[in-house]
Amino acid sequence: MVISMNHANYISDCIKSILSQDYQNIEILYLDNCSKDSSYEIATDLLKNSDKVAFMEKRQMPVGVCENLNYVLRRAKGTYCALISSDDYMLQERIKQQVEAFKQLSEEYGVVFSDALLVDENNHKQSQTFIEKLKNNTEIKNDTFQSLLEGNFIPAMSTMIKFDLIKQVGYYDETLIYEDFDMWLKLAKISKFYYLHKVLAAYRITPSSLEKKMGEKGLTDKIDIYYKHLSNNSYRSIILDKIRIYTNDLYSYNYPSFLSYARRVLLIKFSLKTLLFVILESLRIKMFKIK
Repeated sequence: MVISMNHANYISDCIKSILSQDYQNIEILYLDNCSKDSSYEIATDLLKNSDKVAFMEKRQMPVGVCENLNYVLRRAKGTYCALISSDDYMLQERIKQQVEAFKQLSEEYGVVFSDALLVDENNHKQSQTFIEKLKNNTEIKNDTFQSLLEGNFIPAMSTMIKFDLIKQVGYYDETLIYEDFDMWLKLAKISKFYYLHKVLAAYRITPSSLEKKMGEKGLTDKIDIYYKHLSNNSYRSIILDKIRIYTNDLYSYNYPSFLSYARRVLLIKFSLKTLLFVILESLRIKMFKIK
């Protein structure tokens, strides 16, 4: 599955990497999110002679990444899903090796993921891989759910997921600005993740990368994602600590946005603390950061 938006400079690398996969029993589903450049035309030209294309469409109005993913997933028929943004690309044996890994694993495994290269706009590789950079060379715990709570380290473009599990957890949350972290946590509660210790994809860092544009919405979404799991007593201390960290980040990033978010959401979640905060704000007394 490929989601594209204004990636004319990179989409050839992505499409060609899919077409050149060693594993042939695949269907390609491509959705263009109302690109203003030639992304859709380039993709159409590259895919026009492929018998693997099961779905191809260009939206007339842009929507969020989670809505786009759900739109395409509801048209998929495969056993496994491999999702990729059109500015990223796969290495040649990615699909074959992950399918083979699934065949060797027990039924309790629902996700196979690998590491990924970090590349810039010109395909220059960074010294660290995706997981090396995010995990700081620390070991990934057997408890994937706990590892993820401590910070998302899974390269979305390297994952292969059992399609039935995506349906089971209710697809992607379309209220969120980004897709992967919330989905990983939902899947980690009902299945195991297998880390295939290989580099099988490439993640491109560009000025238009989503992670560079998330801003306030990215922070409030992180807080909301952690709140979903607050009732899990086994990890409550980790979850509360992360809520504190991201709430403070929001406070520092945009104080008026923090006030608005506190009045809208935190009043329900942290009633006494936030009630005090809102009262002080109404008296124009600025409250210290939440600790």
